[in-house]
Amino acid sequence: MTGHYALSQSSIESIAGFTAGTVSTLVVHPLDIIKTRLQINTNPRRVVAQFGPRPAAALTTSLPSLRILHTLITAEGPSPLRALYRGLTPNLVGNSLGWSLYFLWYSQAQDVVRQLRHYGQDGPLTSLDYLTASLASGILSAALTNPIWVIKTRMLSTSAHHAGAYPSMLFGLRAIARGEGWRGYFRGLVATMAGVSHSAVYFVAYEKLKAERSAAAAAAAAQLSSNISSNPSTSPTATTSKQQQQQQQQQQQQQQLSNTDYLLISGLSKIFAGTLTYPHQVVRARMQTYASSATPPNPIDRMTAQLANDASQGLLATIRSVWRQDGIGGFYRGLGPNLLRVVPSTCVTFLVYENVKWALPRKKVEVAERAVVEAL
Repeated sequence: MTGHYALSQSSIESIAGFTAGTVSTLVVHPLDIIKTRLQINTNPRRVVAQFGPRPAAALTTSLPSLRILHTLITAEGPSPLRALYRGLTPNLVGNSLGWSLYFLWYSQAQDVVRQLRHYGQDGPLTSLDYLTASLASGILSAALTNPIWVIKTRMLSTSAHHAGAYPSMLFGLRAIARGEGWRGYFRGLVATMAGVSHSAVYFVAYEKLKAERSAAAAAAAAQLSSNISSNPSTSPTATTSKQQQQQQQQQQQQQQLSNTDYLLISGLSKIFAGTLTYPHQVVRARMQTYASSATPPNPIDRMTAQLANDASQGLLATIRSVWRQDGIGGFYRGLGPNLLRVVPSTCVTFLVYENVKWALPRKKVEVAERAVVEAL
């Protein structure tokens, strides 16, 4: 592709992030509903007790995640698919916009760090540098997208038949403006900002693992090149040609790893960061729920309404409430389903992101750097 159609690095980051957020949301949205409802429930035993045993779902009485899934499919409207994808619009908008902005600002923050620390244009960053860049981009993107996450949490935590439930994202925006004012759009923002540490921890782990894997691949390529050059049976002309090919392959491996590498690196990084920083998600989800004057017929919706007082009391009151009701285990409510959702979601997100970023055409300097690799 010619330079006329080439994209800037900022455009590449935005497009790759937007695409990655869209694809991952479409794939794992039903698991997001289960995770959100588990986070806002104050006691998993009540999930089972308030539903009551059913012969057709005996297994689910001991597994809250399966119980919620069973309810979504059988008790929340005539269409199981619509129930499983309730709240898709705010989730899709939030993730696509959020990842687009995050990757854009993350890349720009790294450039700023390199300038301030005089690393040069492509100088390697330290763990502290990655932490700083990810915190800066995380704070900006979290603040901008928080209103979307408030609506998403409320739609995912309630059935469509819940009294006062938002039928659409636009309805939710209007309802919050009328009933809560602009402050309602930023409910849970403090907890969200605390959760920026999650993305910071994740990106530090991801970048370091990716750098180590790239270095290992480059070392293997260099060793192979050395073996070829030391082979006496190889002619000088052939040796030079093969050495050039090995150098080209080494450059490629440093820029793009295999899909398996991206899946493993992103998965391991997410498990580590997700387990370490999960409690803030529980607190944020409970703060972002809302009350209803009517008594919802669905047991899960009743539990959602019971949390309204906690949501209106602020961050510290919510933390004390979780501790008082469930102890330390309450801060890890829904961790299993969360990891089942976010690990595949993160793997898909970063697999799509890395491949889209690699495939998009770059401007002149970047195109020239890729020419050797693409000639292979």
